[in-house]
Amino acid sequence: MTYTHTIGSRPRQLEFSNSFLSDNKPAGLLTRLADGVPHVDGNSDLAGLTIGDVSGWAPTEDGLDASVNKCTGARYSPAAVVASPAESPNDAALGMLLDGTVDALWIYADQGYTYKSACEDDTDQAFDCALWSRFGTDFAYVQTGMFGHTTNGTTLAMSKKGSGVAAIINPWYGRTRRYPASGSL
Repeated sequence: MTYTHTIGSRPRQLEFSNSFLSDNKPAGLLTRLADGVPHVDGNSDLAGLTIGDVSGWAPTEDGLDASVNKCTGARYSPAAVVASPAESPNDAALGMLLDGTVDALWIYADQGYTYKSACEDDTDQAFDCALWSRFGTDFAYVQTGMFGHTTNGTTLAMSKKGSGVAAIINPWYGRTRRYPASGSL
């Protein structure tokens, strides 16, 4: 298992080992498209908008407050965040975006492309290919490449706070030993 060490509630409740991959999971904001025009402008500070979050997945909702709009260089305004239902969380969150429940979706910056590409290779996926195949037509990113939600790259372990698991693992996979995101152990 590997985990994204995010800011916010995760490190307050859990212990993470040091990263063994570089910061390779930036966040982004997906929004609906109407005739190719994004519902949320890339320059928006998100004031007054409802932003969806994929419950149980990074980036977590508290990471949006620490992120910077790549177009304006300013932090986002506090926005309402709605977590998706627990079942099929990525599909449920995307459904909330597409049905207009939320204005934008706070999610990994590669999620749309990764899921759409996987569906092009094989439609028998654990996620809804009919939804994710609409990436680039009915929804798209207005922001990507945001790393404000992380404090570390991809870690090997996430464990109970105070368990000591990180202290055991860190000498083997410490901050000085980073593997490229596309590499293998």
